[in-house]
Amino acid sequence: MSLIRVLPEDIINRIAAGEVVENPASVVKELVENSLDAQSSQIRVEIFAGGQQLIRIIDNGVGMGQDDAILSLERHATSKIRKFDDLFTLESMGFRGEALAAIASVSKMSITTALENSIGTQIEVEGGKILRVSPSARKKGTTIEVRSLFYNVPARKKFQKSSAINGAEVLRLITTFSLAYPHIAFELFHNDELVFSTSDTSKDDFKNALESRVCTILGEEVTSSSYFVDFTEDGYVLKGYIGNPLSTRHNRSGQYLFVHQRAVVSPLISYAVRDGFGTRLAEQRHPIYVIHLEIPKALIDVNVHPQKKEVRFRDENIMKQKVEKAIKQALGQKETSFIQRPIADIDFTAFSSFPGKSLSSNYIISSKPEVMSPQQTQFVLPRAQMQVVGLYKNYLFIEGASVADRISLPDRPNLSDVLIIVDLAAAFAQVLFTSLFTDSEKIGVQALLLPLSLQFSEIDASIVENHSKLFEELGIFLHATSKNSYMIDKAPALLEMDELSPLVYEIVDELRSFGKATSISQERKREIAMRASLSAKTHKRSFTQEEAVELFEKLLTTDSPYHCPQGKPTITGVYPHDIAESFFRRKKS
Repeated sequence: MSLIRVLPEDIINRIAAGEVVENPASVVKELVENSLDAQSSQIRVEIFAGGQQLIRIIDNGVGMGQDDAILSLERHATSKIRKFDDLFTLESMGFRGEALAAIASVSKMSITTALENSIGTQIEVEGGKILRVSPSARKKGTTIEVRSLFYNVPARKKFQKSSAINGAEVLRLITTFSLAYPHIAFELFHNDELVFSTSDTSKDDFKNALESRVCTILGEEVTSSSYFVDFTEDGYVLKGYIGNPLSTRHNRSGQYLFVHQRAVVSPLISYAVRDGFGTRLAEQRHPIYVIHLEIPKALIDVNVHPQKKEVRFRDENIMKQKVEKAIKQALGQKETSFIQRPIADIDFTAFSSFPGKSLSSNYIISSKPEVMSPQQTQFVLPRAQMQVVGLYKNYLFIEGASVADRISLPDRPNLSDVLIIVDLAAAFAQVLFTSLFTDSEKIGVQALLLPLSLQFSEIDASIVENHSKLFEELGIFLHATSKNSYMIDKAPALLEMDELSPLVYEIVDELRSFGKATSISQERKREIAMRASLSAKTHKRSFTQEEAVELFEKLLTTDSPYHCPQGKPTITGVYPHDIAESFFRRKKS
């Protein structure tokens, strides 16, 4: 009896489906790519229950005749490949000949298509088997319906995400397509409700078309201060928009790269863009950009990733140099209007506003915040009887004896002669986390003297509206003022005005995966608060000594004052002999 057997056709198709069809978004991706290759100028996507129940793609492309429509359901049938070398170009969305066959094998599918000025064709397929082929009335173009996805693969269906998350993934996919093809009109409906819409424009007006898309997806606030990239050199063409160095994110979610209009990921180009910004960017912050790249096809390999999500360049050094040069040139166009956020000098005189006695007259202010004057001496804050030694960068130094009754260090049981060191960045993250997640009232929510106005994209505005209750629980009170515009009139007292808007945008960024879901578990809320607080930590550049002491006071009121949300220490201490040992001093025996 032979041990080797040829698999039945239905099993082969289901295996192929496992490679192509991961979730509803992957189905939408394959079908929209087919519509793009069919030269469509208008593409409408309709989904129900996140796409699990129904996915419908309607386009006005060239359509198919009956014979082609039937042949398109065969495995490895494609209109895109004629010779082997075609696999190494990006003239179309690439070789995915088994996509329709794979999708049809795990769903109930119908295809209605027509060429111009001809009778259309409708094909009904279930589980990969053609049930019927009949004539149908339709204008030029194609409509594909995919129902009951994974109805015959219960193991795959069992591990599908929720309707809201699947819907959010489809939305993210369509917004990416709309940035890749700014001249094509896209519509997305979820459960019969329009959630995203753009209009078609002329291919010749690329700059204005892309600007409109960037404004819709990333928001007017990003677009209004962005820089247009228009670079051509040695066959390398870069066009697009890069955000203002002050409009950054804690992750790369605001970065869109298109190589010959295909969305790809390239760490090389991501680093090249960052290098182009130079010192304008804060540490651990990522710039926002939408970049279209075209290079000679012989210099690129698109077959690195099975789904062509990554690309490899023949000469990476040249590619990096071109991108870096393009970014520098774009930034130079607005260099005169660019104002980098300054790192504030330490203003020790601000302590005179504290109640009680004024500072000692022998307290000398250093002209450089990172250097302590030799004449500088400690002083006492009457409010807390805390003896502050000084401030160096983002570290606060306090005499341990003055706070011995308020803190306890396991490795420093006796604080009488210990120098306490507070990591202000970590303390800031912990205090903000407490305010956002645990108890905003404990840290304090205050009304803003001048309400802060924020502009969102249509997508983000709907997120803010759906999660308004969550923002209030986080101590941030937003009110709609006009379409896509919101005003903040109350916020955590810890935050400065220029730190508040980046924080809100970070929270919205975290909420995108929830789609229209309005309820969030405490664990997910905790995660959002943690990410937001750590992001704000990297945005916070420096502290005055008054801010540092006030922050330390608030830190001690939190439930976990000795660690930041990541578990890293906020407070430590050193004995005099620890310092002496660093100078190779030893006690005499």
